[in-house]
Order: sequence, then C-alpha cells, then structure tokens
Amino acid sequence: MVKDKKRIFFVPVSNVLWIEATGNYACIHIAKDSHLLRETLAHLEEKLAPHHFIRVRKSAIVNGACISEIRNITDVEQIVIREAIQYCMPLPAHYMASTLYPNLETIRTSNDRLTPQKWDIFLYDSRLANAVGLWPWTDVFFSSELGNLIVSALSAGPVGVGDALGEINPKNLMTVVRPDGFLIKPDSPLLPIDSMYLIDAANGKGPMIAQAETKFANSFARYVFSYPRDPAQTEVSVSLTDLGVVGPAFAFDWIGHTGTLISSGGALSIRLKDGFAYNVVVPVNVDGLALLGDTEKIVTLGRQRVSSLEDHGTLTATIKFAPGEDVRTISGFAAHEPKLKAEKGHLKGFIYDAKTDMFQVQMVPGSNGEAVLRLAAH
Repeated sequence: MVKDKKRIFFVPVSNVLWIEATGNYACIHIAKDSHLLRETLAHLEEKLAPHHFIRVRKSAIVNGACISEIRNITDVEQIVIREAIQYCMPLPAHYMASTLYPNLETIRTSNDRLTPQKWDIFLYDSRLANAVGLWPWTDVFFSSELGNLIVSALSAGPVGVGDALGEINPKNLMTVVRPDGFLIKPDSPLLPIDSMYLIDAANGKGPMIAQAETKFANSFARYVFSYPRDPAQTEVSVSLTDLGVVGPAFAFDWIGHTGTLISSGGALSIRLKDGFAYNVVVPVNVDGLALLGDTEKIVTLGRQRVSSLEDHGTLTATIKFAPGEDVRTISGFAAHEPKLKAEKGHLKGFIYDAKTDMFQVQMVPGSNGEAVLRLAAH
C-alpha cells in the first residue's frame, strides 16, 4: 500500500523491480514510476523475504524474479534487471500468461495494418489487455490517415506509422507528440463504453462509442471516439451518464473545432462525418469554467502537456513545455469572460469569443520549462 498526497493505492509485489533506501524512506521502483514509502529498507526486506527479494548492496534489494543476469566487470558485480517485454500478434493464452511477467508492459491488440474495419477488434481486445494490466497498441498505418492516428494516440501505447520515405504527414504526426519526442497520451486506453457491450451482445450493431481518459485529482477529460458500423448511420447520441460524467459538461468537436455546452444529465449528439467523429468532453465547474487544454494535440489534457489540473472554483493548470517551445495556446470554456493570471511563466495573448463562450490564451514558460495558469470567473 502506497500513499501519494490524497491517494492511497496498491502496488502488486510482482510489479516491484527493486527498492533502495533513502534516509528513513524507501524508494520503490516499478516499470514506469517510483514511489516513496515511509519504511526502512530492513523492515521491507523482512516483509518481502517470502517473495525472493535479494539484498544486492547495503542500500538496495532487488526482486529476484526480475534479474536477467549478473555480470562481473573489473571485479565489480552488476545486477541486470530484466528489460521490458512487448507482445506482438498474441493469442488469448498470451494475454493470460502475461500476468506471470511483471516486465511485460505493452501488447499489440490489432491485426496487421490498422484499418477502420479492424477498429472493433482492436477496441475489444484492448479491454482484455487493460484487464490484465497491459497497454494496448496498434499496428502501423499511414500518417495521412487521421482516424487511425486518433485511435493509435488514444490507445495510450506506442504510435507507429508505415509511410514510405518522403510520404510522412508531419502536421498530423505533431498532433500526437511534443517536439522533443514525448507522446502526449491519456491515462487510460481507448475502450468501448459499458453500454456498447449490451448493444453488441444483442446484435444491435449501432455506432461504436469508445473513450479514453485523463484523470486529475478533482477533474478529468473524456476523449470520445465514435464511428458508424453501417453506411446508413450518420449520427449517434450518448448520455453524459454513459460517459461517466456527472453535472454539466462542455464537448469540443476536435475535427470541426466547435464546442457545445451540455446540461447536467444531458447527452452528446455526434455527427458521423467522413467515417468517424472525435470529441473531448470536460466538466463545467460551479463557476461556469472548463479547461480543454492544448487543442492542437489529440490528447488535449495529456499529462505530458498539462501535468496537473485543480478545480476549487478557480481552475489551476500546470503546463509543461518541451525544450525549445516558447509558447503554447491553451483553450477552454467560460460562461462569461474569465480572469486569467500566470502564476509561473507569463501570458502572451488572450481571446474570448462571447458567441461561443470559448477562450484561447497563449502561455510562455518560466525558467523551469513550465507555466501555471490560474483561471477564475468574474
């Protein structure tokens, strides 16, 4: 059990790679993160003895199951911790067997050469991957195929394209990545919403509605991807309840760059044009404010761009910049023209459209490569 500010969560022992002493704390290292625990290393070593943790030096113990080899270099022994594994073209048995390997992190859940006809299989297989703790990813596609690019970005796994030399669409690729190469990803992968299982179980074959999520301490974003599964399907409606949204919300049509305010208990109406639709749905707080994030990116509020977002009536967002990025535009909704303040970095420009109630603010980073935007109602 690990405590992290306001959260308490559990880390399976099998996921721990190694633990090192840090004063009166222990730093627990897992594949993608590390956590501080107020425990002595000696106490943890005693508790974890049945799980075959090995003392490798005075200040560190290692999960024996994660050691791939021990090297002796100039009379100094080096412990090599097993590197991450990625599965490609798995059978059902591989999904289940993955639970035996704590360093297995990602799995390709699509068939060869991603196409819209394979989206259903990818999404439902991603549900199984997510259930056993794996990040799904898609096979290659062309960077000019925006629908495939959105699906791949929202998978929260690697994004790979198969363009011929000179055929890459750099504008499209920059919607998923920062200039330094960091992918901007959701916290959870794109999966069919719960009601889709009932629809498909009854052979309803209505339009597919799937969503991924970024979840902050007291706010969130839902990334809603939908597409027809019959040529006659041109629109679909999904309730905020089915999206897991309580209270009013603002839906941003990422393709059309338009927004819609949805009242509490209402529904998102989606036009299925050109084979798919993509909407970002964010909550509107008690002061009539909502933050959409960096709408030039598919995952507008991904943590690689917006590392934190707090809602206490006033919205406070921390914006992360890649080296060399000198300005980013952050968008949102406000029932009335809001008050803005840069607590770190500074504001370069601001536009508020009273007809749409949408705003855009240009942020410039501070010396640490971050800007903090504070947004309040008048």
